[in-house]
Amino acid sequence: MNYREFVDVIAGELQKKLGGDYRIRAVEAKKNNGNILTSLEIRNSKSNVSPCIYLEFYYICYIMGKASIPDVVASIEAGYRKRAVEAPVNTSFLTDYTKVRPKLRGKLINTEMNRDFLETVPHREFLDLSLVYLVSVPKEMFGCNGTVQVLNKHMKIWGVTEQDLYEVFMGNIESSDDAELKNIDDILAELIEAEIDFDMDTLKASPKLYAAGTNRWLDGAVEMLNGRFLKKSSDYFGEDFFILPSSIHQLLFLPVSETDMDYDALADVVKEMNDTEIMEDEVLSNHVYYYSSKSGKVSIAA
Repeated sequence: MNYREFVDVIAGELQKKLGGDYRIRAVEAKKNNGNILTSLEIRNSKSNVSPCIYLEFYYICYIMGKASIPDVVASIEAGYRKRAVEAPVNTSFLTDYTKVRPKLRGKLINTEMNRDFLETVPHREFLDLSLVYLVSVPKEMFGCNGTVQVLNKHMKIWGVTEQDLYEVFMGNIESSDDAELKNIDDILAELIEAEIDFDMDTLKASPKLYAAGTNRWLDGAVEMLNGRFLKKSSDYFGEDFFILPSSIHQLLFLPVSETDMDYDALADVVKEMNDTEIMEDEVLSNHVYYYSSKSGKVSIAA
């Protein structure tokens, strides 16, 4: 059974199981870096919103013999029941810019890899990256934390410009306490306590790296735009530092005195990490960046 057939079968079996009060359809979603994923949109007659359940993982389990069609259907139904919203949701706050302003957030993505997507959303280019805007959705609305992508049409509804969004975003990010800096040694120590095997001699000889992002470790690379956070990090190190983009969710900060690798060698490390360790839709860039404490600016090092 090919993937398209698998999607149709799963949708049909779920329709039988859930009954006529539900409408199920397959939807292709454009994700970061041009990746396209297929989800099932399951909508019931009592609500105006529906969770989307992605099927690629289920298909892999199916073709590897790890799950049967009934297994997949049961798992998706259970996931849906857990996340389903059984009553109409008031989304009117999305039309009121005064309510949107404090919830405006951002995300950094690769400009070249997302040209088509960037035509549909307000954005601002930053080096080889682009800032796009998100609105944090109140937890009570869907029963979980989430975000809504700001589209060009939202600017028309709100009567604002991209400059307006940028100024609000910068005010929000620099005044929040979401940014977090954590020593990689501390993270590894926690794993060692969990009895995961590491070579201690190698760890002690390694340069000191720091994981940087949001305290939710989601879309954390946007902290590269947070001047207050960058300055605090530099003050803590007592020097300038390299920024290695480990994904759209997280950055690695490397104080300059902690490495004797040249810029191109560091960029090779980032590229290898992107090629072998990072999911395609989470890759940010193959470049290495440099924060100068003197200028307070980030530039491309290599």
